[in-house]
Amino acid sequence: MSNQAITDGVNVGQLPTGDFTDSDVVRIEFGQQAASLASKMHSIAVMLCEDQAVAGDYLAAALQAQHSLEFNLIRSAVVAERVRGTSWKEIGRQLLLTAAEAKQQWDRHVTDWQRTSPAHSCYRKNPGGGTPNP
Repeated sequence: MSNQAITDGVNVGQLPTGDFTDSDVVRIEFGQQAASLASKMHSIAVMLCEDQAVAGDYLAAALQAQHSLEFNLIRSAVVAERVRGTSWKEIGRQLLLTAAEAKQQWDRHVTDWQRTSPAHSCYRKNPGGGTPNP
């Protein structure tokens, strides 16, 4: 079975309780964001190959893909890294930010995920048991 088949159509809110860790859920969500971006990139390639574009379409498609990358895929990656226990220092290093800047820019997304994710149900396994590194 391909990885695409594993994440396509999965609603993490409907996963069986007790069967998935925080890490499992966040990895599924990150995979879905990556697949969504790949689909957008494929649409751009089809538009180019079939010359379906009108004036401004190339730029609009590129900007939409950039937005999706910046605000969906990177956000999902930061959340996934924090769930895995990655420090703000390391996240900042990858983003060319200080640890404080990374935390200031991205911590609310981590907090939102923790507040809304079904992984934080008392019925979910959390084998690490702790909070991520500062």
